[in-house]
Amino acid sequence: MTWGELCQFAKLDLGNTPEDAPVRRLVSVPSLMVPTSDNDYKSLGMTKLVKRDQGVYENVTARDGESRIVER
Repeated sequence: MTWGELCQFAKLDLGNTPEDAPVRRLVSVPSLMVPTSDNDYKSLGMTKLVKRDQGVYENVTARDGESRIVER
């Protein structure tokens, strides 16, 4: 496939790229974000509970006004 064919298919302007320039498909592995800190969980809108005692958990990602203690 050429740049011209791709632009024609997508109904886009060629821009500064020559019409006969070859186009290749590039496949890449997606990157996954794994939360590593309590702040990462919080910013993703997740809740992280840490067991503190028998039936008692602490919400280490609690926002202002939320209780940090969660009882079973």
